[in-house]
Amino acid sequence: MSVSSTKDPLDGISGELASSGGGAFKATLLFFMAIACYNVAELVVMVLSTFRRWKGLYFWSLLLSGCAGVLPYTLGFIMKFFTQAPSNLSVTILSIGWWVMVTGQAVVLYSRLHLVICDERILQRVLYMIIANVFLLHVPTTVLTYGSNAVGEEQPAWVIGYNIMEKVQMTGFTIQEIVLSGLYMWETVLMLRICLVRENQKIMYQLIWINIAMLVMDLILLGLEYAS
Repeated sequence: MSVSSTKDPLDGISGELASSGGGAFKATLLFFMAIACYNVAELVVMVLSTFRRWKGLYFWSLLLSGCAGVLPYTLGFIMKFFTQAPSNLSVTILSIGWWVMVTGQAVVLYSRLHLVICDERILQRVLYMIIANVFLLHVPTTVLTYGSNAVGEEQPAWVIGYNIMEKVQMTGFTIQEIVLSGLYMWETVLMLRICLVRENQKIMYQLIWINIAMLVMDLILLGLEYAS
């Protein structure tokens, strides 16, 4: 949800698609939004067909981060950029989706963390970090998002504040991701030292590489954010 000038094809969180964007730009946006929706559908099918019992933190965090996270986040931007829907409505839908998507994905990682870490103190501190980031990062960003979409003389000030907070929240959530992925990788490396079964080692190496890939993508997004 980056903010750019009105000369750009995408006016950002405070605007709409400018007419200069062209059909190709709009088609590209819709293409990636369609991929996001397809991934959610695939995730739902895999979750419902894989889990024998439809309960537990892992099950619900996986399901909700997609259905109540990615889907409304995508729908909110479609309403904002491609329809005449009221700004507050589209911002509300995409903000709800953003909350559930970002924190939901963190809860997915947290829900499996006890499989590699037995220290309750570490697990508790990770949970406190996730909860704290909801109030420190989600809340102020959402307030600034609404302010940036308000009509009035103070809107430019809200946009400036949003630009700053956008970088802060992305940095904060990236650090959160680094902590979670770092814990997985650290504990997996320790397990590799004592595990002699080749199949188990293969799974552990896959876990390490998956977390490395996630960190690389997070750092790329963070770099793009700071590059505006």
